[in-house]
Amino acid sequence: MPVRRLVLDVDKTIDEPDLIHLASVIEAAPGVKAVNIAVTEIDIETVGTNVTVDPSSWVWWTAFSTP
Repeated sequence: MPVRRLVLDVDKTIDEPDLIHLASVIEAAPGVKAVNIAVTEIDIETVGTNVTVDPSSWVWWTAFSTP
């Protein structure tokens, strides 16, 4: 079964990288069709996010699926 969506729980510092830069770098990766970043919590030093990555190439993502 191929991977349909990749969801990551990412904690990043408040200062860098900003969310727009982070999303654009992930979106520029080969095989990525879309990226969504949702902020889940904000701390004094960190921002908690859920990063959802949608693939554009099912063949590329099949390598990540379990047999």
